[in-house]
Order: sequence, then C-alpha cells, then structure tokens
Amino acid sequence: MSDADPQAFLQAMYKEQCDQARQHETMRQQVTSTLLVLAAAITTATASTIAAFLRLTPDVRAIAFLALPGLAIVWIANLGKRLSIKHYERNQLHVERSRQYRRRLTDLFPKTDYSEINKFADEEHKKNHGKKKNLRVIEVIDQNLYQYWVDIFGLLSGAGYFLIVIPILIAVVAWAWPLVALFIRF
Repeated sequence: MSDADPQAFLQAMYKEQCDQARQHETMRQQVTSTLLVLAAAITTATASTIAAFLRLTPDVRAIAFLALPGLAIVWIANLGKRLSIKHYERNQLHVERSRQYRRRLTDLFPKTDYSEINKFADEEHKKNHGKKKNLRVIEVIDQNLYQYWVDIFGLLSGAGYFLIVIPILIAVVAWAWPLVALFIRF
C-alpha cells in the first residue's frame, strides 16, 4: 500500500464527515422553514375564522373550538425544538468525526505543523471579536447557534398558546355578556 492511499482515504472520509455536518444544518433550516410556513398558514386561517365569527352573532361553542389550532401550533413548535436539537447533535457528531480524520491526516506529515493553523485562526478570531465592548454583542458571540434555532420555536410556542387563550377568552366574554349586560345601566 502506498503512502497516498491512506491520505486519499482520510481526505475522502474527512470530506464526507464535513458534508454530513453541513447536510444536518441544511436539514435544520428546511425543517424550520417548513414548520414555520405550516404554523403561519394555521395561524392565518384561525385568525380569519375568528374575525368572521366576531362579525356574526358569536356562537360560543364554535369560538371556543377555534382554540384547537393553537394546540396544533404548540405541537409544531415542540416538534421543531426537538428536531432542531437532534440535527445539532448529529451535526456535532460529524464535526467531531471530521476532527479525528483531520488529526490523522496531520499525523501523516510529522515534519509540518498544519495542526497549528486552526489554533492561530481561533486566536485571531477571538482577538478580532474580543475587541467588542458591547456586552450584548459579546453575549451573542459566546452563545451556541443552535439555541437561536430553538428560540424560534419557543416564540412559535408562545403564539400557539396565544391562539389557545384568545378564542377561549372571547367565548367566555360572549357567553357572559348577556349576564353582565343585565347589571349595566346605559
């Protein structure tokens, strides 16, 4: 076996792991986009239906029933959180595997010091971004990116709970209004 064979194998495996890591980032983006579009469609349909019911004489049971799409939004948000975290975990697995292949590649060339490239790049990056004096900027830089993807679904979950509460609140007010109107003198 020649020296080029292990090098070619390690390079191919390194590239494969990098491609797999990128694939999970792409899949996370696609899943997020798909779930947000689905949630937006449900939210739009629900809001339009609530507005239509309010123009007519409100049927309390029908309005309360409109809280169910909010449950679907909360379910979509929880699914999105779990998928986002899973894709991050798979991405990190492939990143770690790629690091191991890169280490083996650098071991093939003991007289060179390629392993220092990342170290120097990391130091330069830290030096350039460490100049930031704004505490919020530093906080964002230090945070893991996957947390922002999870936060998107946290916001979506809040919208789902809002869509649960609003129709129920409207139904309670519509149901109680005739009783309240008896005690209010205009």
